[in-house]
Amino acid sequence: MWRQLQVITGNKRPIRPLHTDPAREAERLTSSFATRTCTDNLPAETRDRLTELLPARNDQVDHACEDQSNTNTPLTLLELRWALKTSRDTSPRADRITYSMITNAGSDGHSALLTLFNASWEACKLPSK
Repeated sequence: MWRQLQVITGNKRPIRPLHTDPAREAERLTSSFATRTCTDNLPAETRDRLTELLPARNDQVDHACEDQSNTNTPLTLLELRWALKTSRDTSPRADRITYSMITNAGSDGHSALLTLFNASWEACKLPSK
């Protein structure tokens, strides 16, 4: 209540940032995390075991990427419409497009968007600006 009264009377205090230099603090925390989680901190036998297991892990990842799972299929129009139906409207980003704009694009707009999504999916690349 007091805050609202201050706003009404024009005596609103400026909101102070949570941190005086967030970018430097982020760098400090990242560096600290990287130092603490470095494999050099592990015992030698554990590092040796990790090195020994690495080729098998890489093979598993490669195999999983090459696997043609039944979920590795292009998006359907039904799936796109379901996703739009269950999503909330958002503020536009750099592209200045909102969910409501896409939702109201109609069948032709949805088909064009679906074509773009599926082309991006097949090429394994995000569209450029």
